[in-house]
Amino acid sequence: NIANVNTEGYVRETTQFIGQQHGGVGQGTTERVLSSFATNQLRRDTTNVGELTSFSQNTGNLDSILANEANSVTQGMSSLFAAIQTAADDPTNLPSRDLVIGQTTTLLGRMAGIGTYMDDLQRELNLSFDNQVQRANSLIQNIADLNESIGVVSGNGQVGDPNVLMNERDLNILELAEILAIETRVSQNGTGAINVSLSSGEALIMDTGKFNILQMSSEADLNF
Repeated sequence: NIANVNTEGYVRETTQFIGQQHGGVGQGTTERVLSSFATNQLRRDTTNVGELTSFSQNTGNLDSILANEANSVTQGMSSLFAAIQTAADDPTNLPSRDLVIGQTTTLLGRMAGIGTYMDDLQRELNLSFDNQVQRANSLIQNIADLNESIGVVSGNGQVGDPNVLMNERDLNILELAEILAIETRVSQNGTGAINVSLSSGEALIMDTGKFNILQMSSEADLNF
């Protein structure tokens, strides 16, 4: 435990020895020391932190462009209306007319720049979704494979440490919780497998197999 205190994903372990009737002690049994309640709470908190972090980053990108005075549409419209009012007060003043045209061009340039930025931001966001889906699918695959390996090592008494595999599985589940809101429960088939589902109820990993996250893309604007 001391040697692995800084090992990522390591869970503290304890070894129990049981005395034998003819004297001495039998083979020790090593188990992980952890609270299922604390583990589940950590996963839920990790999901909340991941959601808020993503929200903060994306809204920060919007704020950096929209809050900039140089890109302010409101300020540009105010300047344009002021120029129009000046031109209306003295219709024969040619410089006032030129100012209206100049303010209009400036406003159109600002709006075009913001529109281009929004399009680029949308493309980056879609690419981020693709990467997140691929990462989630990879983690789901890893967790399902680890479930199978843990069942083999624990059930057949093969050489290997299921605790190491369980630590790795928990690390993958925690990373998956950064991407998705998930719920976990221990399988009832006695293999030590963990079933994973979305908080909304859709199964991701079950005793009978695994399920991937699918992403649907469309060019349609669902706001209209």
